[in-house]
Amino acid sequence: MPLVPMGRDQPGVAARAEALGFTSVAHRDHLPEDAKRSAISEVPQNPKYMDNSRSYDERLQARNSVADACALIEEIQRAMPTCGKKLETVDRL
Repeated sequence: MPLVPMGRDQPGVAARAEALGFTSVAHRDHLPEDAKRSAISEVPQNPKYMDNSRSYDERLQARNSVADACALIEEIQRAMPTCGKKLETVDRL
């Protein structure tokens, strides 16, 4: 199913999903009805969208997100030692 962004953060989220190859984007105000119908039928029939989603899911599942986040916070702390009180590392995460 294509994404149809309506407002707020949805255009950015839709653009990111399209750039990653997960779906297409149908802009509700810029497409005639027949083009929207075509986009809706194209996504489920095109295996590239599911293949791209599965590939990205495997990459995310292989990561240790908590460890990555902790390492990033510690890297920022080292890079900016004079920016206020240093946060303590939480080892129990």
